[in-house]
Amino acid sequence: MSPDPGESRPRFLVLGGLEIQVAGELTGVRQPKRRALLAALLIRPGRVVPTRSLIRAVWPEGPPTSHRSNLRTHVRALRRLLGPASTVLRTRPPGYALAVEPPDLDAYDFATAVGEGRAAYARGDFPTSIARYEHALGLWRGEAYEEVPRWPELDNEIALLAEQRLIAIENLGDARLSAGLHEEAVADLRALVTVHPLRERLHGQLMVALYRSGRQGDAVDAYHRARTVLAKELGVEPHPELRRLHAAMLRGEV
Repeated sequence: MSPDPGESRPRFLVLGGLEIQVAGELTGVRQPKRRALLAALLIRPGRVVPTRSLIRAVWPEGPPTSHRSNLRTHVRALRRLLGPASTVLRTRPPGYALAVEPPDLDAYDFATAVGEGRAAYARGDFPTSIARYEHALGLWRGEAYEEVPRWPELDNEIALLAEQRLIAIENLGDARLSAGLHEEAVADLRALVTVHPLRERLHGQLMVALYRSGRQGDAVDAYHRARTVLAKELGVEPHPELRRLHAAMLRGEV
């Protein structure tokens, strides 16, 4: 379901506060229930979303008696926000559809840049890989669908996007280390393991960055901090890969 030819193509920004961009102008969606309605349509772009699903999203605590007329009011308000692009929000029994393509979403731009970063890394082009991952991560303005009222389907989408963001951060770390940017990576990796203390891959990257910067003692300390936090928070030992890295450092083989 593509927008009509000649129609002003809207863009939707979900990697942070929910915003609509039409003809270069950004518009926020101030009313919480309208944010929820738009989010419910955006997590299924181009597909018909049944009215019952939209009602669950807009009123997760249970709908009022007048929910159907209220939903139509919110749909009309979204169309006004879309302005010249209002026809992308279409009535399609048994519900509504947002007739946009994946490229009209910043989440698609993120996924595309991540794919380019991964491909560049695979062919050994580490500078390009770094640039593409940095571009992908630069699209994030906060948490995905920030300040949108939550319901289970949106929770799942937010969790998926958050995991993809973390994997991109970790892939960027690998690209920087492969490019020999060890000292430059240390500060960012220290901050990341503080924010995401259970991500063992980040701990391993910090250990490598410290070791290859000539800070072998700090690298060993970083392993012990990782081991302590994993034991405290999860009651487990580090993954065998992290233990092998620690052993290799002690043998001077990193």
